[in-house]
Amino acid sequence: MVSDGHLEGVEQPEGPDDNEVQRKMQKLFTVWPMKPAELKNKVDKIAKEASSGLTKRSAGISLSYIYQLMNGTRKDLGRDKAAFIAAAFGVDASYFGPHKKLVDRVDQQLDRILEIRATPEGAEMEELARAEVRVAARTSVLSADNKATYAEIRELVMRQHELQMGAE
Repeated sequence: MVSDGHLEGVEQPEGPDDNEVQRKMQKLFTVWPMKPAELKNKVDKIAKEASSGLTKRSAGISLSYIYQLMNGTRKDLGRDKAAFIAAAFGVDASYFGPHKKLVDRVDQQLDRILEIRATPEGAEMEELARAEVRVAARTSVLSADNKATYAEIRELVMRQHELQMGAE
């Protein structure tokens, strides 16, 4: 039976409250500090890469749109725009979705990042992790031969470092 546009007995995802998009945007900007213009540039780059040159695709996200999301004057966020913004922040697109369990999972991950940053060694650990990610991204595009060469050079540099550390 249908009542209020919903099927009885079928769990409906919770819709966002009036400030949910604003809360999420503020949290993302807290965890991953950047200026709104930087977010727009990242979104534009992701949209361009997603188009693969077939058509000139735009994310349709202006700087004023970002500010409206941040200050709560715009409360709706379409699926495509949510996906672009989520990708720019490096979180799962489900963060802007209606399913509470998925949103809670991303919120927990973001809370954990903030918790780690609050520790004395947190900033250093984050810096090391970011360096690792950059190396992984750069080496992922290498040919198999160049990956093997990189691994060999890396091993030699590691051995040299260990020898230098042992000599001190």
